[in-house]
Amino acid sequence: MTGLFSRVRSPRSFWGRLGLFTVGAVALFGGLALIEPLVPGDPGNFSVLQDASLGVIAMLGFAVLAGEAVIFTILPAELSARFLRNDLWGLIAGAVVYSPIFHASNGVAGVVFSAWIVLVIGAVYYIQRPSSRIVACAQAIGLKWAFWLSALSMIAAERMG
Repeated sequence: MTGLFSRVRSPRSFWGRLGLFTVGAVALFGGLALIEPLVPGDPGNFSVLQDASLGVIAMLGFAVLAGEAVIFTILPAELSARFLRNDLWGLIAGAVVYSPIFHASNGVAGVVFSAWIVLVIGAVYYIQRPSSRIVACAQAIGLKWAFWLSALSMIAAERMG
């Protein structure tokens, strides 16, 4: 592919991969910080887990977000690469399905925030995949977990305060 969706050179060294992960994390959190004042509503709703211990919430979150990375980023990209010879279509399909279907109950804020998260994680995956699918998978899950650690710290602070 040429033009807008042509591949950026995929990092092959440890430091290049770490740099890509860092840029992805900065884009993820920076974008969320910039979007937050523009979107009405509260993006989070954890009332279902109100009585659960913080440890249970943490473990559930790590498992769920790893599953989300696999189901909505990795799996669609790999299936699309295999059958359509283009992983980008799978990443787009995963994002289109993920945000409105699973976060619509949180209103516009839930859809917008989740769309940004899946967009950034998909971009990092797309860039890293040509040199190492394993590293691309680890980065997708790692970025989900970085987001979860941030959300978990807010949950913990809310419970303490």
